[in-house]
Parts: sequence; C-alpha cells; structure tokens
Amino acid sequence: MNLREDFWDDLERRVKKYQPKNIADLELLLIQQSDKTESPVLEKLVDSVPCRLCEGIKKKGYPTKY
Repeated sequence: MNLREDFWDDLERRVKKYQPKNIADLELLLIQQSDKTESPVLEKLVDSVPCRLCEGIKKKGYPTKY
C-alpha cells in the first residue's frame, strides 16, 4: 500500500536499462531518472490511494494486491 514502493519499482526498471557500473553512476542515474518521472505516473499513484485504503480496510490489514 506504500506509494514509495511502486515509485521505486518504476525507477528501478528505468535505471536497470543503463546498468550502472559503480555507486557514483547509480546515484547519478537515480537522480536523473527520478527527475524524469512523468506527472501521469505520479498522478496515477496518488489517485490510487482511495482504492488502496479501501482494500486495506476490506482485508482488515491482511495482504492486498497493492
């Protein structure tokens, strides 16, 4: 249900394409790619919050699809 996890999953997929060779390259790629995150991706995550909360309540805290 954590939006950050979904954001990091998206960011990880984009960074893996470049296969950074060291920590400095990874850090630079993370910054560049996070800055390139498009508004629709972020809006979709934010818009999913009500569904995430309802699902959490429905499942009474047990695992959800999120």
